[in-house]
Amino acid sequence: MNRKITLTIIALLLSFMFSITANGNSFIKVTVNGKTVEFPDAQPFIDESGRTQVPARFVSQALGCTVEWAAATTTVTIKKGKDTIKLKVGESKALLNNVQKTFDTKARIKNSRTFVPLRFVSETLGAKVTWDSIAKTVIITTGTATTSIPADKEVISGYVVPKDPPSGLVVDGHENKKDYAELVIMIDFFSGDLEQMLKETESILLQKFDKKIVDDVMAYAKQKKVARYKLERKSFYVGDKIIDVVGVYNGPLDFYVYTK
Repeated sequence: MNRKITLTIIALLLSFMFSITANGNSFIKVTVNGKTVEFPDAQPFIDESGRTQVPARFVSQALGCTVEWAAATTTVTIKKGKDTIKLKVGESKALLNNVQKTFDTKARIKNSRTFVPLRFVSETLGAKVTWDSIAKTVIITTGTATTSIPADKEVISGYVVPKDPPSGLVVDGHENKKDYAELVIMIDFFSGDLEQMLKETESILLQKFDKKIVDDVMAYAKQKKVARYKLERKSFYVGDKIIDVVGVYNGPLDFYVYTK
């Protein structure tokens, strides 16, 4: 009798855990110029590459585009002004005004809806995209709008970062300056909350890079647990970006983001 009860409890727990996993993506929020986007049926989700996928029609409604679907070739065409993007389901490349572009995920069909990678499409059309990992929110800002930034935040090279955070994290950068890092993050072991600074660093990097690469970066960085440890410089290449991580002996742990 006890064995049956135990098996029943285990089955219920597994069912509950599966339900949480299956619905984990249902809480993703998307805002455009500060306005929350409503998804009446098909919902955005995070794919296996850590990229947010959205229904193709969202692009049309929220970014002022037109969307065409060719069932025969499983190709979605997104048009805005003089720009035309063509994405074929199942491929990690697209045509922008007939010039091939590659990205790190794929357009796909889910529940009879066509989904496209939000960041790639939005940034290709000139919008800025950031990811708030804590609130699970994609923040999109178009070139014609301004978005209010909380008093405890500031924008550096397109990244929303803590302003004078209590943790002691130091963030700087140089936007659009050749041969300069667009983002510099410094973790000081002598005057800060190490765990919190690492969390803040991860959150900042997730605004521009997918979870897999950020996980790799942070795993390497966390090898330096104390100041008196030398962490050799290591470069992580992501498209046209380079993330450098280095920790000098008896010094800080530094992160640099460059554009090739």
